Amino acid sequence: MKTESVEYNQETGELFKINSKGVKSIVSDVNFYGYLRLSYKGKRILAHRLICELMGNDLKDMQVDHINGIRSDNRWCNLRIVSHQENQKNLKQNIRNKSGHTGICWDRKNFKWQVQLIINKKNIKVGRYKELSDAIIAKSIAYKFAGYHENHGDSKRTGTKEQSPWLC
Repeated sequence: MKTESVEYNQETGELFKINSKGVKSIVSDVNFYGYLRLSYKGKRILAHRLICELMGNDLKDMQVDHINGIRSDNRWCNLRIVSHQENQKNLKQNIRNKSGHTGICWDRKNFKWQVQLIINKKNIKVGRYKELSDAIIAKSIAYKFAGYHENHGDSKRTGTKEQSPWLC
């Protein structure tokens, strides 16, 4: 009978597979989206989901958010269990963004900066502003009021955990 187990280091985020002979191997298989994954007990599983289950969390209908946006950073202090809706409030800036600020776009019809956000799957228009600086302030207030994570829309969230400004 083939037995396999895993070992997790909370501080580094490393996950090790241990085979029946006691040989450890680090999990480093990265999928197309940048998440670590592994085969465990006959199934392919995302490492961050397995880690949360190993730490005693029930993930039924829940998602695991990488707080700093680095999908391969599985340190325990960087993972949080959230609903899908809450996970959407901690996204990186979209690559198609042209204003440089998530939730702010140029309204060609009115020649103003428009601030908008999504609450309960509905697009809410906060307002239109002549100055980008006013739109940024309005967006910050609206996002805080709506419960968005402070990292939401941050364009600097790239790279590795060693480069991340959100170290635990």
